[in-house]
Amino acid sequence: MSAKVNVLLSTYNGEKFLREQLDSILAQSYSYRYVVIHIRDDGSTDSTPEILRQYAEKYPGIKVEYGHNLGVVQSFFTLLRNANDSCQYFAFCDQDDVWLENKVKDAVGMLEQSEDGIPLLYCSRLEYVDANLNHLGYSRIPKRLGFGNTLVENVATGCTILINREAREITLDNIPDRLIMHDWWILLVVMAFGKVIFDNRVNIRYRQHGGNVVGGTANQLQHFLQRLGRFLSNGNNFRPSDQVREFSKLYGSLLEKEKEEVVKELLVSKQNMWFRVKFAFTLKVWRQSLIDTLILRILVILGRC
Repeated sequence: MSAKVNVLLSTYNGEKFLREQLDSILAQSYSYRYVVIHIRDDGSTDSTPEILRQYAEKYPGIKVEYGHNLGVVQSFFTLLRNANDSCQYFAFCDQDDVWLENKVKDAVGMLEQSEDGIPLLYCSRLEYVDANLNHLGYSRIPKRLGFGNTLVENVATGCTILINREAREITLDNIPDRLIMHDWWILLVVMAFGKVIFDNRVNIRYRQHGGNVVGGTANQLQHFLQRLGRFLSNGNNFRPSDQVREFSKLYGSLLEKEKEEVVKELLVSKQNMWFRVKFAFTLKVWRQSLIDTLILRILVILGRC
């Protein structure tokens, strides 16, 4: 018997591409009998609620909740909290992408190979496309996964993520007051206490358009400049070290010693220049590219990480 999968989709003014996304979920090679689609509308003012009503009436496996605007992060946490307890796996879904037919099948297959009672997170490579689904490029394949990388970089795009029950439970144990994004936070939790599986295959077409709330870019230079600008900009930006501080507050006492020490060193490094220089060259945290890692070291020294 196939494992049940709960697809968690948050919508907000997504009328333009929503039907195409829903159709791609319904067309999965993984049996529809074992897929429950739970949608939360985050206070849309366009025709999104009507589209959702039409699909819910036609397909009994679709459950829709109409709520007020919480923002993308809290909307997804609400979906995770209200998810179907009978399901073994939980998949995050955006409103404007297209899933290739084997997305759920491949994700479940890889997780089932690793099931041993620990938190598990599957994520994958994706294809960048424009609004008309024309190919733009592919996301990078991570060179080295690890806790030290996850503290300062997110390699799991939310719409590719599938987690198991154990990952859902440990995430819901401590919902943070502040974080950068829900996908990065869940990746951090699972990397700390379970196992992360990255699939080099592409099973999703990830739209790049003006209406994206958040997202990647196929243009690596543009992506690099956006990221660098975010870290160097003035103001009270919520930085990776702030997210790590929140993580330490909620989960620090549960970490194994080696991971606990890395978290403490990163946070202590914020205190003065000597600590920052020392930590910057310990190689305990890294990003996926050499140039990004170099910039990380500079940002650590400057106290801007």
